[in-house]
Amino acid sequence: MNLVLKRRYAKKTCVCGKLTFVKDDKTLFSCFTCEEDEEGVQRDKDLRIPAGIYDIELYPSAKFGECILLSNEIVPKDRGILIHIGNTAKNTQGCILLGESLGDDGVINSKIAFNRFMTFVKTLDLKNTKLKIVNELA
Repeated sequence: MNLVLKRRYAKKTCVCGKLTFVKDDKTLFSCFTCEEDEEGVQRDKDLRIPAGIYDIELYPSAKFGECILLSNEIVPKDRGILIHIGNTAKNTQGCILLGESLGDDGVINSKIAFNRFMTFVKTLDLKNTKLKIVNELA
């Protein structure tokens, strides 16, 4: 029922983590993530969103095409926090980027990971699926 993003690695210009979906002790999806290095809820500041539980929905972005929109009681939909393609903090704009592996300043092969993610997400009941973000930074 839940996607889980564990933020684990503080890099020079970003924070990286691991996004997984586990059901019955079996990992059904996994990839790496890249986000801004600073956290907050202010608009137009390119800040990563706080740890917490987020609703997810398909969203038709003019810039990124179909992607995922995240929201909860402190991060409204109109803040426009997405899961989309990109490799470094320069590409995040406060959003979450996906990658197949970690690089020195972000993730690698974002398009491949994102396409796998979107294919997987479309098999889920999104009304009953949440994204749980956990800070495990060292």
